[in-house]
Amino acid sequence: MAFMLNIDFNNIRFINGSANDGFEEFVCQLARREKISCTKTFVRKGKPDGGVECYWPLEDGSIVAWQAKYFCKAFDDSQYQQIDRSVKEALNSHTNLRRYVIAVPTDPSDTHVAGRMSMKERIDGYVERWSKINPHVAFDFWWASDLIERLQKSSNQGLLRFWFGKHEFTDEDLIQFNAGSIKDLGKRYTPKLNIEVEPVQYFEVLSRGNSLSRFLDKELKTAEETCGKIAKNKHCHNVLDSVEKVRKVINQIKEVNITGTDRIALDVLLTALISLGEAVQDIANSIVDKEKITEEDRISRDIYALGIDILNVYNDLNQNMMRLVNDPILILEGDAGVGKSHLMADAVQRREKEKQFSLLFLGQKFITDEEPFTQMMRMLNFNGSSEELLDTLEAKAETTGHRIIIFMDAINEGHGLAIWQSNIRSFIDRIRQHPWLGLVLSIRTSYTPAILPWGELGNDYCVWARHYGFGTNTQKAVQLYFKEYDILYPSVPLLNPEFKNPLFLHLFCEGMKNNGYRKIPDGVKGIASVMNLFFDGIEKSLRRAKHYSPLIKCVDKAVRKYIEYTAEKGRHEMPIDTAIEIFSDIYPRVFTEGELLDCLISEGVFSKNIFYKTVDNYEECIYFTYERFENMLQAEYLIDKLQLDDKTLEEYIQSIKSPYMIGGLLESLAILLPERQGIELYDSLPKFHSHKAVVNAVLSSLIWREEKTIDLHLDSYFNEFIEDNQLNSTCKCNRILINNLFK
Repeated sequence: MAFMLNIDFNNIRFINGSANDGFEEFVCQLARREKISCTKTFVRKGKPDGGVECYWPLEDGSIVAWQAKYFCKAFDDSQYQQIDRSVKEALNSHTNLRRYVIAVPTDPSDTHVAGRMSMKERIDGYVERWSKINPHVAFDFWWASDLIERLQKSSNQGLLRFWFGKHEFTDEDLIQFNAGSIKDLGKRYTPKLNIEVEPVQYFEVLSRGNSLSRFLDKELKTAEETCGKIAKNKHCHNVLDSVEKVRKVINQIKEVNITGTDRIALDVLLTALISLGEAVQDIANSIVDKEKITEEDRISRDIYALGIDILNVYNDLNQNMMRLVNDPILILEGDAGVGKSHLMADAVQRREKEKQFSLLFLGQKFITDEEPFTQMMRMLNFNGSSEELLDTLEAKAETTGHRIIIFMDAINEGHGLAIWQSNIRSFIDRIRQHPWLGLVLSIRTSYTPAILPWGELGNDYCVWARHYGFGTNTQKAVQLYFKEYDILYPSVPLLNPEFKNPLFLHLFCEGMKNNGYRKIPDGVKGIASVMNLFFDGIEKSLRRAKHYSPLIKCVDKAVRKYIEYTAEKGRHEMPIDTAIEIFSDIYPRVFTEGELLDCLISEGVFSKNIFYKTVDNYEECIYFTYERFENMLQAEYLIDKLQLDDKTLEEYIQSIKSPYMIGGLLESLAILLPERQGIELYDSLPKFHSHKAVVNAVLSSLIWREEKTIDLHLDSYFNEFIEDNQLNSTCKCNRILINNLFK
């Protein structure tokens, strides 16, 4: 159904604080959507515009151009003169002009007054004079009625809403929405402890900002210079056609606005580069084959080096991430705690500083089984259809000249398993239909088989990136964190692989600070000990503030009551009212009703959010800030409290729809079972011994385990799958870790 709105051009959205600039941009967006045959790349002019706001170049070399005049009433003499000057400037500046459209937000009166020409008659007179200057140009006007007719098309409802609605998605709206999302990340985003990591490059390419423009300029310049050297080389005359093909594509790419959305012909350039590079190397090899003379060898090496230079450009542009230039859909996967949320929040902040806009949605806030767009619109307070939402965002993006990127953090959280399995492909395809929008989805690796199966959404469908944490910058990160937390850096570098994980490092430092440690105590190894260090630190912090006995373990009691409740109810959250009631019984002599809960939220143990039962029925709940803690405590509860033996544990796993859906719990069991009972997860689950979810869980657990629990039995277990080539790329990457640990 069309979006009903009274269109008043006096109330058009301002751009740069100006209704005139707003009208110019509005006309250009309509022009971009105009159906014209045989067009090339749409061009939006800057100022001064030479009488043309924008134009469509046609394949025959001519252009169709538009000029906007924000005259909302009948023209006065000066306004007729302004239009006349613009037309003459356009005719002088664009000799290939075929059609010239003048858009004005009023309709011409044909009313006759004695002794005066009507507005329509005066315009007809001007058109007649312009046609005499250049009879090959057709002059048209888009009057207010013409503009309204175009706006009322169903395909332009988002445009109508953006320009004449209640001014949704202002710069401030987007900034405030993202600020709220970042605030809700809590300690998962720490901007002052920022370390550059490899996946940042993917965001730079996807954004098509200045960094991509500089990168392409450098690569194209290298290719051009090398083509010049090849063309001048007397031995390379046979490849001049290939040289011209490369030059032609480079010139085509230079005509494209890199920061816009028009397609960049990288695939054509890559084909031309590989053909030229290999042909040049063939010439070099043929020279060596003919004569074994020193001078010929030198010539051959020089020519071969030119081929290498061309192929180096090819390799730089043939990276997987470069596909994001024309298809801005990225899936970012990584283990728990590697910093995916931090990375996405940091990308949003960076883009904001460069006047590029984004929307950051948190998976933890998708808390009903409704399809994603419905929940997104509720978060944005947007009343309309999902298509209107996307069209409106796209209109906003066009005004900035940059894509708006939708970041969906941790789609495995909240009700992600229920939502995304049946909606992910259609969701991505809907975004793809809007070239001014991009999409980044992050997911915990253990959930990918359940939510984003590789067979359906593999690398051919969209670009994937893996986040490994600090990677090669681990030592730099440790030094930065230790300095911030005033922890003494040991004389021997820390080589524990755990410190590559930002969550591990953050919790380690928080635990050290809250415990009052400056020097690393003995025995702190593995995620279980770090989790206890974290909880002990918070306990000491509360004890200092409330002056209660060291024998009282408020934090430990609270988290275990939470786990017991969620395990019994089959939930991942606890209603606030329930939490207040349960936690208030822990130590009522010290903590008033609800005070302990407030302290635990303040210290970052729990976060709170609104969870919807139905559209109009919701409740405020708490949940663990760090999902890995919940997984670890759930595993402890199963092992210690319920005392599940191998048979009952296997029955419990079988009761789950898919083992992939509890990847985090399996990984935690793989950590704790060797420590608590001296057995491996796969030994406890003989029916799931070779299931990929179990293999992945055991592999992923290694970085978090105490070293004494890792022995050669694991090596023989993994060799079963390596020999049969059953391990996926994620497992093979973790294989490097196994080798290092066994060494």
